Amino acid sequence: MLNRSSPFPTRRYVELIYFLFPCHTRRSIIVIAFVDWRMEEILKRMRRASKDTRGMVLECVTDLETVIDSYIANYFVGKDDDRFNDFKSLIITPYITFRNKAETFRILVSKLNPEFISKYPDVGKHLNDIAAQRNVLAHHSLYTTDAAIQHFHDKGELQYLKFRLLNTKMKLSYYL
Repeated sequence: MLNRSSPFPTRRYVELIYFLFPCHTRRSIIVIAFVDWRMEEILKRMRRASKDTRGMVLECVTDLETVIDSYIANYFVGKDDDRFNDFKSLIITPYITFRNKAETFRILVSKLNPEFISKYPDVGKHLNDIAAQRNVLAHHSLYTTDAAIQHFHDKGELQYLKFRLLNTKMKLSYYL
């Protein structure tokens, strides 16, 4: 609808705005159309970056979770293929959250491999951070206001939006 060789809406687009909207809103609609056109390419890049980031992180966390599942199952039932697979598919995967798996993993590793815990004492904290970031990417919307688009353009950082009920007021949180 917009003439890509010009930063301004085409005459046909302006006529459509005049037809669809009352007189007092025409000017603001034209300005919005101009801003939207300028931000459109950045917004497309932003959405693509978000999809790529979500896909990459979720894939990596899924792989990490599979390794943790296997470690836990191996501890409780050994390497017997049937019992191992049954334990993973019937108990661990459907009923235990990632945070609980991470805590169980940390406890088992500290018991079975104390050298690992002494070398990486913050492994539990790091796994919790991974879980939090995974949840943001899996469940929260990409923040796409003009300010967020400009932030992405300037710094290359994505922001995600989360609404939280605190004392009957909505709190808006941004995640980088």
